[in-house]
Amino acid sequence: MNECVVGYITGLYWDEGEPALELLSEPDNGSYERHPLDKGQILSVSILGAALCIGSFDAVSQRRIPCPRRSPVAGGRNHLCTRCSRAGPNFYARTGIPTGSDGEARLREQDHIAYIALFGRSTLKVGVAATWRSRQRLLEQGAVAALMFARGSGDNVRELERSVAKDIGVRQSIQLHQKLQCLWDLPEQEESQRTLSTSVDEIYGLLPSVIWERMTPIANLYITSRSSGYGENCRTLGI
Repeated sequence: MNECVVGYITGLYWDEGEPALELLSEPDNGSYERHPLDKGQILSVSILGAALCIGSFDAVSQRRIPCPRRSPVAGGRNHLCTRCSRAGPNFYARTGIPTGSDGEARLREQDHIAYIALFGRSTLKVGVAATWRSRQRLLEQGAVAALMFARGSGDNVRELERSVAKDIGVRQSIQLHQKLQCLWDLPEQEESQRTLSTSVDEIYGLLPSVIWERMTPIANLYITSRSSGYGENCRTLGI
């Protein structure tokens, strides 16, 4: 992002493992573009008014759709208005709750992966991501390491996620302050791999076989290193 670019910030994303700032060129009829960020990049940010809805993200077409009403939002984590939060397959992609909206059926049939993420030495979280953005999703989590352990349709993988949370007791969400606390006690790579492998072995052993008949077990381990200039980098290890 060496050139001078002016736009409305809609989010920070990790494209191919590198940070990119998404900007909306014009609030009414503009287009969304992602601009890679360089190490030490200087940004100039001006507050022009109240925070506005950034528009819904269509997980099927993999593009953002502008909010037709430019609705004000509270800001912070509330970056979508009520309408856009439930638009298309967006609500299902975020919550796993079916609404019958346009495009949702295709998303539910898309290839998804289930993963176990490790925060600190012992805090585990089970999650789901569409396969096409699984690596980006893991970077967004801020975990020390993560192990992808199953692949299947969106519905089947989300059912697996709920079963892991209910029957084995692995949480489905972690608050930001808990993630920050975990940053002070980081395990070595071997310990991370051992903790995640033990957890996945327990999942394989305790969940009923009928769940596994509808998906494919996998074993892709991601180790996150915070020594890079941007704080997070992801590499895959075969196990």
